[in-house]
Amino acid sequence: MLRPRTHQCTATQMQAGNCPFAGLANTWGGNPHGIPEGTKQKAGADVVEVKDPVYRTHEIEQGNMDWWPNKLDLGVLQGIYNDGDSTPQSSRNIKYGEEFKKLDLDALKKDVFDVMTNSQDWWPADYGHYGPFFIRMAWHSAGTYRTFDGRGGGNSGNMRFAPLNSWPDNANLDKAKRLLWPIKKKYGRKISWADLMIFTGNCALESMGFEPKKDVFDVMTNSQDWWPADYGHYGPFFIRMAWHSAGTYRTFDGRGGGNSGNMRFAPLNSWPDNANLDKAKRLLWPIKKKYGRKISWADLMIFTGNCALESMGFEPFGFAGGREDIWEPEKDINWGAEKEWLADERHSAGAIGEGLDKPLGAVQMGLIYVNPEGPGAVPDTLLAAQDIRA
Repeated sequence: MLRPRTHQCTATQMQAGNCPFAGLANTWGGNPHGIPEGTKQKAGADVVEVKDPVYRTHEIEQGNMDWWPNKLDLGVLQGIYNDGDSTPQSSRNIKYGEEFKKLDLDALKKDVFDVMTNSQDWWPADYGHYGPFFIRMAWHSAGTYRTFDGRGGGNSGNMRFAPLNSWPDNANLDKAKRLLWPIKKKYGRKISWADLMIFTGNCALESMGFEPKKDVFDVMTNSQDWWPADYGHYGPFFIRMAWHSAGTYRTFDGRGGGNSGNMRFAPLNSWPDNANLDKAKRLLWPIKKKYGRKISWADLMIFTGNCALESMGFEPFGFAGGREDIWEPEKDINWGAEKEWLADERHSAGAIGEGLDKPLGAVQMGLIYVNPEGPGAVPDTLLAAQDIRA
């Protein structure tokens, strides 16, 4: 028997303003659907009208009761019925950022590595290594993220709770968390479950030999005659490659971005904004050839940008892989109607900064965002500011 969907509004209901729970706005701390079009909001001393609506789906807490009608209500222990705050009383004064600064990351990594190869009788590791199991845990922790409303994903450790902990797709991942419990217990508030699950996935990749960092570092400082590195270091060049790979992402429809390696294909590989980045991929070809299917082009371009930052003294936290390559140009993305590079036929009434046609994000054909020279190559900072969006 299918669960009745009475506790969740649909995207159509949201956008039409017909959600059956719209009356819960005050309980939810505001409109449960985000910011509808036409809403007036404060922006500093000014009051502005929202032109781009922000929608999000929701489901009231009762939704889980359809699946688990005998679920124990812990709200009384958390104090939620006293002040409406669902954060446990014991955690309300904790600042996780400050706790994380106290963490010895190298010691944590060593502990995770030890767990990885210490097979337990109650859940034996395949071939004596929990690596693939932990990668699946990290992947499924992050894999629920939805671009439409930004819900799900690995940023809250929600896979420990219903309904995700009972999904068939997450079968047996409770054992992964059980394996990690001694580590969580040891480090306590210094690392959250959300971070620990993703960090463990990274450690699993490294433990199984996925470590192209050294090869990327070697490429970084090995200047080639056919494309000499500025000051003997390709770091800034590779950062630009990673930035432009990810920089086409559009929140409006979730297209573009660095999740498919699409910068290898037309039209992105010919955009004026991506000039000479074919050389960056040529520099990386020996690494891609060496690691083959173990790392996609999409991951390698972003990973190389991380390595470039690290090679020049910036210490990144880590890297999350899993981007799958496409193998031909995408035929269904609207990059704009212009027929010439740097042309602009995408502003309604020709007004810079106003009426940029949806879903376009760049202000001219062949750019990833705004024109660094200014609108239409006019160096007017105030005019440029009108096209810069959050």
